Amino acid sequence: MSTEASRSGKQEVDLTNCDREPIHIPGAIQPHGVLLVLSEPGLVLTHASENAPAVLGNSAEQLLGAPLGHFIEPSVREPLEADLRSARLKQLNPLKVVWRVDGVDRFFDGIAHRHQGRLILELEPSSHREAVPFLSFFHAVRDGLSRLRDARDLQELCEAVVQEVRGLTGFDRAIIYRFDAEWNGSVIAEARDARADPYLGLHFPASDIPRQARELYQLNWLRIIPTIDYQPARVRALPGHGEPLDLSFSVLRSVSPIHLEYLHNMGVQASMSISLMKDGKLWGLISCHQVSGTRYVPYEVRTACEFLGEVMSSLLAAKEGNEDYDQRIRAKSIHAALLERMAREVDFVSGLASQESGLLELVHAHGAAIHFHGRTTVLGQAPSDEALTGLIEWLGSRTGEGVFCTDRLAREYPEAQAFQEVAAGLMAFSMSRGRNNFVLWFRPEAVQTVNWSGNPTKAVEFDQGGPRLHPRKSFELWKETVRGRCLPWKAYEVEAASELRRSIIDVALQRSEEL
Repeated sequence: MSTEASRSGKQEVDLTNCDREPIHIPGAIQPHGVLLVLSEPGLVLTHASENAPAVLGNSAEQLLGAPLGHFIEPSVREPLEADLRSARLKQLNPLKVVWRVDGVDRFFDGIAHRHQGRLILELEPSSHREAVPFLSFFHAVRDGLSRLRDARDLQELCEAVVQEVRGLTGFDRAIIYRFDAEWNGSVIAEARDARADPYLGLHFPASDIPRQARELYQLNWLRIIPTIDYQPARVRALPGHGEPLDLSFSVLRSVSPIHLEYLHNMGVQASMSISLMKDGKLWGLISCHQVSGTRYVPYEVRTACEFLGEVMSSLLAAKEGNEDYDQRIRAKSIHAALLERMAREVDFVSGLASQESGLLELVHAHGAAIHFHGRTTVLGQAPSDEALTGLIEWLGSRTGEGVFCTDRLAREYPEAQAFQEVAAGLMAFSMSRGRNNFVLWFRPEAVQTVNWSGNPTKAVEFDQGGPRLHPRKSFELWKETVRGRCLPWKAYEVEAASELRRSIIDVALQRSEEL
């Protein structure tokens, strides 16, 4: 990817420039298959990739404008055309395609989908003369499903998945890559061959996977690059059909040159990734790497791996919950005790404040403050009265309800840098609308060492001959000391705070009705 920036600093350059690269409309594909676009209902070819002669035996000139059926072996022509006209394309993939040229049959897996009014058919060479039976797929994933289901917690689930996927595909390395709130990634599970460097425990900056790449991972769950050294095959179109072709859901879509360079710098020759989703959002990736030679994974094996990814995605919430099961039970017990004390006291705020140890333990905070009708009660370690006044005013100026939570308060409220030794992190919620009535919890700074795969601050490098953007070249261990942050708040702690907020509002409403 090129850019207009220069070393002089006249234009800021970083890897966020990649966010503007139109990777969904590359105009080309990876050449291990061929891409065709068909008009409906006649199934006439309007687009064909330029590698068609090598893969199909027909030139693009022969293909464009011709009906698909002209090239299909007669015994499969009618069922293939019926499948392509079906509204259930995804469920029918892979389609059995027998391409006939000069009396010679070539066998393909056909992968079809509709997008933006176009019917896109991708053909990958297949050794199967018949459709792959369901039992072949079932046996490939049966044992893996049992291991995933029986995993006790998230870590065991991740370790089971990487072992199963690597076993199915034969890649040199398979990892679970988990995103944090800022889209940095960390490797939390790994299965690898001795030839592949260990990545377990390493962190990767958010710039390694730009925004629009993450968006495509959410749309298209599986991505494969059999070799990074391929020559892209351009897609040709009939006159009048030459507008950019959106390949967001394409299996063969060509890859960004900067991503290929990134893989080369990692020492990776081929890769495959499977998206992991939680609550409709991208949670992480199963990422597979081949460090020597090419690695093509047949459609049925990719489907098995994608299915394992879908099963893992469905289990994420439950397995993450298992990790904190005891703490969740403890939080519910503390919540019940706080609610009972508030219900007994005439002044429910005094009842809440009287349970200092319980209020702090509920979310594992070192300090807290309750600000109600202009009066502030401080518990444990907290900022000074003056600092609290400013912080509460700042919270009151923020819009939105619910729980506010950050492990780096100074990034959003710069004044907090002065008291980060007691309140580097903050969790807070409003007890009422239109008034600055808050419950706040504080956590002190926790100095941490983060192991990065390469220096995350050196994401941009330039050619001597010109201003060209490159991914970083070094992936060696780079240690960073992180200050100004507290230990991250866990999901169950945020949930506990939300439940307490609802209880306080209920008690306040009850008191109002009684008055």
